[in-house]
Amino acid sequence: MVDGAREHCLQNNLSTEELKDDAEEIATALAPLVSMLLYLCSETAEIEHEHIPGLRPTNPQPKKTRHGLKLFPPAQPTFWRVGKTSGMLLG
Repeated sequence: MVDGAREHCLQNNLSTEELKDDAEEIATALAPLVSMLLYLCSETAEIEHEHIPGLRPTNPQPKKTRHGLKLFPPAQPTFWRVGKTSGMLLG
């Protein structure tokens, strides 16, 4: 990302002095999100439905329509508890 920004600045005669500070600020802001994403992608992630124990998220399945297969949005949002036991142990 920083290399792309630097290239853009050089192509447009813009200063590159602030890129290092910006990159550090962005990395600091994204670090917890990357950790959460890696946790959610792991096979041992604690993810459970708020009201139905044992239910795990799944990918949507296409439905047959007259015009072929189509994905439909859910009727309402689903809330998932993530890392409940781990959070209690850490906190």
